[in-house]
Amino acid sequence: MLEKEIVNNRVIVSIDMDFTIQEARELKREMKIWEAEDIINVVLDMSRVKYIDSSAIGVLVTLLKYTKKQNGSLKLYSVGDDVMRILKLVNLVSFFDITDKLE
Repeated sequence: MLEKEIVNNRVIVSIDMDFTIQEARELKREMKIWEAEDIINVVLDMSRVKYIDSSAIGVLVTLLKYTKKQNGSLKLYSVGDDVMRILKLVNLVSFFDITDKLE
């Protein structure tokens, strides 16, 4: 389940529990809405995420490409140890702006 809060041209998305194909599909649908509304800065609150699957990783990469193309930003907030291990395993940590401060 995704919860979102839009402020100016930035959206903060909180992902509840596991980040799997269901949440990935929902996030892709949201991206189309954001594009139409010129929202180019995205913060994903990962504080409650314990597991991330390959579909979700694919959407993260797609979202990163989208924000860069729009001269925006993608931040992953409060990434837990389990998710960080998966991102390291697939060599993606260096591509993302991972932060512990919600700005």
